[in-house]
Amino acid sequence: MFRYVSDCKATDNFVVGLFQPKAENILSYTMRKRLKAVLGEFAIYLGIYSAIVTIYLLFILSSFSGTLSALSESNLIIYSILALALILIQGVILENVTSFIMDRIGFR
Repeated sequence: MFRYVSDCKATDNFVVGLFQPKAENILSYTMRKRLKAVLGEFAIYLGIYSAIVTIYLLFILSSFSGTLSALSESNLIIYSILALALILIQGVILENVTSFIMDRIGFR
């Protein structure tokens, strides 16, 4: 292996990179700025999506809970198909609504 830190070129490049002035490291600054913007958009997206899912759980599933539980006891195959369809429809609708809201507030 390596006896000294200077024997490894990758280590030398890393150490030199640590001490470069910030003005010369423009790409890194741009990447960090873009990362902050993307993380901010993701946080807003996550907040909107979680609010919509909470509303969905409170109103839609509470109205279907009796029907779904009765169906699960009477016919398991139809219940399974209906549950998978609800999951698929929920995902598509919630994604479209969230994307619409994000487009309206100016992200993406």
